[in-house]
Amino acid sequence: MQSEEDQAFDFLLNKETVVRTLNDRNGIDSDNAMSLALKHRDFSTADILLDKGCDINTDSTIGMPFLIEAMKSNDAEMIDF
Repeated sequence: MQSEEDQAFDFLLNKETVVRTLNDRNGIDSDNAMSLALKHRDFSTADILLDKGCDINTDSTIGMPFLIEAMKSNDAEMIDF
């Protein structure tokens, strides 16, 4: 059985109006859904976002793509993702 949080997440990701905004940046750090998932190393959420069309080439907080940042810091888990 899914938690209420998981049910809400699934509900929102099945709404076209939500999916169209996945790559929009909001907040103080100009985060989008993918950058938040990767920043918190929530790879299962990042996988779901990819399936919904979210851009994997999003920038990290320091302004470079997460893959480049992962390579520079030798972050194997992020590189594998």
